[in-house]
Amino acid sequence: MRMRKTTTEQQESLSEDELYRQAVNKALFILEHSDKSEAELRRRLVMNSYPEAIVDRAMEYVRDLHYIDDERYASSYIRTHSGALSRREMSNKLLQKGISREVIDAAFQTAGEEDPSVNHAETAAAVRTLSKKLGIRRKLTPKERMSVYGHMLRKGFKRDDIIAAFEELEVVVEREEIPFE
Repeated sequence: MRMRKTTTEQQESLSEDELYRQAVNKALFILEHSDKSEAELRRRLVMNSYPEAIVDRAMEYVRDLHYIDDERYASSYIRTHSGALSRREMSNKLLQKGISREVIDAAFQTAGEEDPSVNHAETAAAVRTLSKKLGIRRKLTPKERMSVYGHMLRKGFKRDDIIAAFEELEVVVEREEIPFE
């Protein structure tokens, strides 16, 4: 079922109740395809030219039915991505989705209590990212090693996790001979 976009002219001719029903239907249609944060859903409804008051009512409706829940969304996101992304990278992506810092921190704490391996997933994610960056190469020059190390830091990994990833993948740093002139 494809939802038609409601133009501003069409919206003006609708009663407030009809407009509200359309906004709720649009919200449900959006959520049917993928889970969204409250801020993402609000943005999508505003993009469809619904008045702020109507958007507020529609958001309240879907919130009351627990169709949107930022705490659940953040916890699910962390469980799904904990082996692939650094904690900082996940936090940044959740912040971009409109999740508050407090909710993110609580979700990390809850995820760690429910599954202790989430706390150790940082090293596994570092190994995965490093392996992807290196491909089959396991010998690096000191300059290449520093470049890869910087890449990993920018991805949000901690120093200890990066070093552990280098050790686990048995990356060898070749000594470069400096010729005398």
